[in-house]
Amino acid sequence: GTSVTFTPEKSDGTEKVEFTIDTSKLAGKTIVVFEKLYLGNVPVASHEDLNDEDQSIHVIEIKTTAKDKSTGDHDGAVTENDIVIDTVSYKGLVPGQKYTVKGTLMEKDTGKPAETSSGSAITVTKEFTPEKSEGTVDVEFTLDSLKYPGTTLVVFEKLYFGEAEIASHEDINDEEQSIYYPIIKTEASVDGKKAADVSKHSVIKDKVMYKNLVPGKTYTITGILMDKNTGKAVKVTTGSAINTATGSSITITPDKPDGEAEVTFTLDSSKLKGHKLVVFEYLYDNDTLLYAHDDIDDEAQTISFNGKNTPKAPKTGDTVKLILLFGGIGALAAGIFLRRRRRRLLRHSY
Repeated sequence: GTSVTFTPEKSDGTEKVEFTIDTSKLAGKTIVVFEKLYLGNVPVASHEDLNDEDQSIHVIEIKTTAKDKSTGDHDGAVTENDIVIDTVSYKGLVPGQKYTVKGTLMEKDTGKPAETSSGSAITVTKEFTPEKSEGTVDVEFTLDSLKYPGTTLVVFEKLYFGEAEIASHEDINDEEQSIYYPIIKTEASVDGKKAADVSKHSVIKDKVMYKNLVPGKTYTITGILMDKNTGKAVKVTTGSAINTATGSSITITPDKPDGEAEVTFTLDSSKLKGHKLVVFEYLYDNDTLLYAHDDIDDEAQTISFNGKNTPKAPKTGDTVKLILLFGGIGALAAGIFLRRRRRRLLRHSY
């Protein structure tokens, strides 16, 4: 407790009693001040009412859970207008009083605020009046997440009563406050090469390198082959449909945020001599598109079919013609040899 000794000048008046306490372990609790008045060592009055609001101090507690609106989870969609909803849970507020919550999106790697296209920090301020001491309030952020592929953004929140900051939740390592924006890059090849001969049975292997996924979650990677010469999708022998084009899909459940996967395409390229095929890859969380790697000018995604056609076996009629041709040439050569030998023998006989 705390004691103050005073000598009043009048029969009525006030006196301040100051307490210094560590409230870090009292979040969400209510502290009630009890007072006793002594004359010497004899108690002459007291004020000890646990339900007296005038004697109470509410130690505020807030926690936050951030989710991407499109996925309903901590996976973020890399898009021009992504929406992040941060649910702020509070305890210890006074019902009927007006409060303000202010949220800021932070880059985990740099510790700096995420920025809008104009370079200002992405912040949201919201006023609310709680009906109960405990509850939640949603803070909604809209951002161009095309600026943040492969980046983790963390929501920081502060709670104000008037101009005074009364609580905050700012933990850069808190997974519940985090949104993970992925990125994928690809490298396509045929037998490890970027150029290939056309064939009835061509196999393109696309190595997909991903970053910043949530370990333990299942994702789908779907690819399509685009003909750079025509701007249209190319049909493949095996695969699943995507956007009316035929492609190839795999599912992955990564045990680490970063890793690699392989998508394989089988196709008839016999009519694609001189064409360039570009692999487009799409990363999905269920039906939500998280990231698209669809750069028609990316050389790493490109296969050039510049080689010669694969030789075909001769037909039966063609085989007979070849035998007759080579047979005739052989007979002619034999006749010439025999005539020359006969002439030499006649000369020797004289």
